[in-house]
Amino acid sequence: MASGCALAGSSHRHGLHHGVLFCEAMGIDWEFDSLGGIMINMPHPTKSHTNKENQTSSVCMKTRFTLLLLSAALSLPLSAATVSFQQGVSPDGSYEHISYDFRSNDASSNVALLAIGNQVGGVGLIRGLLGYDLSSIPAGSTIDSISLTVTAVSGNAVGTINLHQITPNGSLTNVISENQAKWINWETSGPTAWTNPGGDYGGILATTAVSSVADGDLHTFQSSAGFIAAAQAALNANVPLQMILIAPDSEAAGSSTLIRFGSDDHATPAYRPLLTINYTVPEPSSAVLMGLGFLALCGMRKR
Repeated sequence: MASGCALAGSSHRHGLHHGVLFCEAMGIDWEFDSLGGIMINMPHPTKSHTNKENQTSSVCMKTRFTLLLLSAALSLPLSAATVSFQQGVSPDGSYEHISYDFRSNDASSNVALLAIGNQVGGVGLIRGLLGYDLSSIPAGSTIDSISLTVTAVSGNAVGTINLHQITPNGSLTNVISENQAKWINWETSGPTAWTNPGGDYGGILATTAVSSVADGDLHTFQSSAGFIAAAQAALNANVPLQMILIAPDSEAAGSSTLIRFGSDDHATPAYRPLLTINYTVPEPSSAVLMGLGFLALCGMRKR
């Protein structure tokens, strides 16, 4: 006979742990059977109550079998999945995201290209904005890894490019619209200014280095704890993951250096920025535990 909130072996630990906690909370007598399921022990009636004994035995067998199935369902491994976000491509052909640049000395932006760097004596500093709707990932999922890949079109070596999460005025719920954010204002219909001109952003999520540029070169911002946390926060808040690309070496240089990547509107879909996320979907424990509780209570009433 088991007692206390014991844990089962690793292969069943997710489901059985929940079942054990429920039984303990309800004051139900339980034990692990030989197959690793949870069996509720029903009291044995006296010999003078033959009908009740048969009924109790039947209920106990049904309860034991059903709980074995429930605990097996609960102990299924968590399901891992991968999803890619790229305009006009995935998760499906109707998906859209934002990616465009904005300049310190000019209110215009390039629709087909995402430029990053510095044009001295021209448009000035150039930064890139990206925003991805993550709603196709099931609510409650855990993000395990994430990466962003951009494709070069033209330009020159800009050195380091840093990726940051951007939160207008410090709020995740302030969502940037297509071609609306400028150097001073992140929202032009108001207008609403950035707290800091050029964007309100946090620490570096990921980085890449550009030492040379050739058409079609891929540059990937690899997964990191900060990158994962930013995506998880956006998913949990049901808002787009918004990011900014900054080339600090280029911005500090006294000469013009910039690189142009394909944007979300590039004519070649494969050149559009690609966000890839690996995630784990939540285990279906709540609904099964409700069934477990109902079954246990029914068994207690038939004692």
